[in-house]
Amino acid sequence: MSHIGQSSKPFIPPLARDEIREVKIPQQKSGIKQVKPEMSEPETFGQMILMIIKNGIKYLPTVILRVLIIVAVVTILNFIVMTIPTYSVQGNSSTLLMVIVFITASYNGVVQRTIFWGILLTVGRRTVLKIKREGFKQVKEDIFRIIPSMKTMKEQASVNFMTFFIVGCGIGFIFANFLTRNNRLDKQSVSIVLAITIVGSLIKQGRSLLVMALRLFLKDVIRMSKTKMVLENTAKVILSGVSSGLLANLIFAVIKIDRGGYILGGLLIIGAVVLSVVKHKGVESH
Repeated sequence: MSHIGQSSKPFIPPLARDEIREVKIPQQKSGIKQVKPEMSEPETFGQMILMIIKNGIKYLPTVILRVLIIVAVVTILNFIVMTIPTYSVQGNSSTLLMVIVFITASYNGVVQRTIFWGILLTVGRRTVLKIKREGFKQVKEDIFRIIPSMKTMKEQASVNFMTFFIVGCGIGFIFANFLTRNNRLDKQSVSIVLAITIVGSLIKQGRSLLVMALRLFLKDVIRMSKTKMVLENTAKVILSGVSSGLLANLIFAVIKIDRGGYILGGLLIIGAVVLSVVKHKGVESH
């Protein structure tokens, strides 16, 4: 029989056909790495606190090893300075001792010193690394971005800007008085460092833990609004007022009014509440 006109396909035995079917074609590996999804943002203030505690426990050994020596040195230095009668020392030695007192917060309370050194060992360390990486000029320019940021916040907050800002200033004055106890110049380093930290949070690119914390607090406790953008902007305005109050309280250190921050801070908060009520009534009347 002639094979002419039949299919020209090659003859493949059945076993060979099965082997061909079972051959797995190797898949090309993609050069693009899959980006892991970012950690989801907490929905409540309580969830955020729980997240911080969990992360703190997770990285506790690393943190202890990193800061243990520094904490030991600071504690010893604080103890030495507190035992020296600094106000009885005369001449250049007195100036040097007062500078040491200022930069170590030795005359502040335990809580205040903990806040001070906690900020320096976290935010301060990151700032030093940023200066080393990007230069002091770039860091300085970032800090001065707070001025245009304030203008943007004012436009977004509209009529509520001044109320929230005054409340923040009042809180800042009260907190500064608490941190310094009696508003003396040798105790002002804690207020200054905290104010700079808040400013850094306001101009930070991306999520800021401090801003997020206040936003979630407003959402859970005050129930001002369920709109995330409104709460975000409100938190930033309040924090900008707090930083202003912390720095403005320095005037009471110069004129030596022990309770000046408590008094002015309380008056500002009362004034903000009155202003808010008046505006609310004015809106209802229209």
